[in-house]
Amino acid sequence: MGKQRATRVPKVLGAVSVLSAAISAVGFAVVSPPAQSTPELQGQFNAKYQMRGSKLDSCMTCHTQQSGGKEYLNPYGTDLSAAGGDFAAIEGKDSDGDGVTNIDEIKAEAFPGDPNDKPK
Repeated sequence: MGKQRATRVPKVLGAVSVLSAAISAVGFAVVSPPAQSTPELQGQFNAKYQMRGSKLDSCMTCHTQQSGGKEYLNPYGTDLSAAGGDFAAIEGKDSDGDGVTNIDEIKAEAFPGDPNDKPK
């Protein structure tokens, strides 16, 4: 009888471990928002606005520094994140408050998240 119990305990612990890992994985997938800062998003921006090779083909379009996460978003990056990465949704906004809409700054190749970089 003691031998049967010894065999059952590791199986139960193994099942609990697997179940715990599965619940954790689902929790992280549902609760943790996906990262917004990606090369794919930069590529989508470049394709939409034909900015490949321009100064806006840079992390600085959405961030305050080259290697920055969500905590380093500039005002344009913050608005873009809030819009779920929908560039068109924030084209008419003036994210940096400089009196020029995001789309007009983008067309003029000025950073839409930097109030000191206005179109000339």
